[in-house]
Amino acid sequence: SKLITGTTAASGTVATTTTLIMSSTYVGTQDDRYNGWVLEVGNDARLVMDYTGSTYTVTVRNWGTVPSNGNTYYLYKSFYKLLPSTHDWVSSPAGEHIVLPSESDRYRATGNLVEILDVEDLEEKIKLQKAIRGDFYVDYVESSGDPNVWFMRGNELHFDKPTEEAKWFRVHYYRLPTDMSASTDEPEIPSQFHYGLVLWGLIWGHRRANESDRAYAAEQSLRDFMRSTLSAYDVADKVTNVGGILRRDY
Repeated sequence: SKLITGTTAASGTVATTTTLIMSSTYVGTQDDRYNGWVLEVGNDARLVMDYTGSTYTVTVRNWGTVPSNGNTYYLYKSFYKLLPSTHDWVSSPAGEHIVLPSESDRYRATGNLVEILDVEDLEEKIKLQKAIRGDFYVDYVESSGDPNVWFMRGNELHFDKPTEEAKWFRVHYYRLPTDMSASTDEPEIPSQFHYGLVLWGLIWGHRRANESDRAYAAEQSLRDFMRSTLSAYDVADKVTNVGGILRRDY
């Protein structure tokens, strides 16, 4: 999680009742880049309504106390966009969002992200809870700290509250395999699992035909097949043949 801190200029007009000019250090120059972030100066924490990159100016609702020259500010957020590596918001400076590789990469940003599986706080060594449908978190400006809940909104990963410090999180997600185009391409899904795709197709075919008994039987077959195939796959690289005796390498 990204925390940007800086100091307003030592002279000149640095703020009005609804704006503040940030230092050019550690911030990007693209308009709207920091919309939705939280800007904190002293005891005031305000939601950034607009950002003008050419002048490094943020617009907020209203300051309780207008910032002065030489004040320290903190800029942080509770959401992280999932952006391709070619996007102009992921560099200069880097680390403000979750970067997915470009479309030409093996792990494409376009089309391959299906769904986030879980989010883990590496410092606290806990998995964050996924928000229940209907839960909304709108008071995040006033309540910062360690997040406990996550949810997706469009291409953004949101936390229930922003963190005021730099922290590390691990995200696991489902993705689609890379398309194959040449006859020499090898599938990312190992060949021993391909029959599982057939069973998966049978399940959905029977469901579309309202054949619940056959769909259930196919699903049980898929579970049994995946369980046995996965067990063999997990130890395939750990079994060696020494003198005609199979031995596992631990």
